[in-house]
Amino acid sequence: MKRRIFSILTALALCLGLLPGTAFAAGTPTRTGTLNLREFSASTDKTEDEGWNWEITGPKSGTLTLTNCYIQSDTKDVIVFPAYFTLTIILVGDNILETTATLGDLDPMVHGIDGDGQAIENEVCQIIQGEGTLQITGKGTGYGFGGEDLTVQSGTITSDVGFCKITNEFTMTGGAVTASGADYGLYIVEGPVNVSGGKLDLQGTSCGIFVSGIPNYGAVSVNISGGTVKAVGKSTAGIFVQPNEDNYDPDTSPQAI
Repeated sequence: MKRRIFSILTALALCLGLLPGTAFAAGTPTRTGTLNLREFSASTDKTEDEGWNWEITGPKSGTLTLTNCYIQSDTKDVIVFPAYFTLTIILVGDNILETTATLGDLDPMVHGIDGDGQAIENEVCQIIQGEGTLQITGKGTGYGFGGEDLTVQSGTITSDVGFCKITNEFTMTGGAVTASGADYGLYIVEGPVNVSGGKLDLQGTSCGIFVSGIPNYGAVSVNISGGTVKAVGKSTAGIFVQPNEDNYDPDTSPQAI
């Protein structure tokens, strides 16, 4: 009997030893606190203990690979990166970004910051790739991502707040995004929204997709040429494009839906 028990324990130990080092326990944060990529002036590998790898690919570009990474922050900022950067996020395995703070109106969890630590939007671009998943968890009326441009090429992303607040262009060519919990699933300030592939499932207490025109900027638009789009707004519209008129009045001006 003792030999049999010893054999079983030995087999279990061998099985555990074969598990990949990055297969972190579900529900256990691998990093607590904001991941501030400005603090790493050189490429940094924390894959084994925290589940992320940061590679600087150019003077204004970098790639962040998340591998079964669970970042939990007690502030509104979960990931911040240098100003005027193009950040490529690669998803491997199952990943979680969570804030336990309450997000205010339009607060993003992932965004660029300047030298003073202030959030910026202009010339901050993000690209999401990979075959993994990403769960965005927060509370309040904020968003997962903020910046000037955001492109989703692949990956499966779910968010219980708004997905993104972007000042210029949102592009989706593949992957799957599901978001609900904020006023808008997508909040785009200058537009346009371009969807040519993937699956986009958005729900907002006001609009699924909201594109706000700015006077004298030019036409704003939502262009769907492929993929699957579901946009639900509980009080206003599934897709709402606000005309870019100096004298726009939502009560009297035409509303493009």
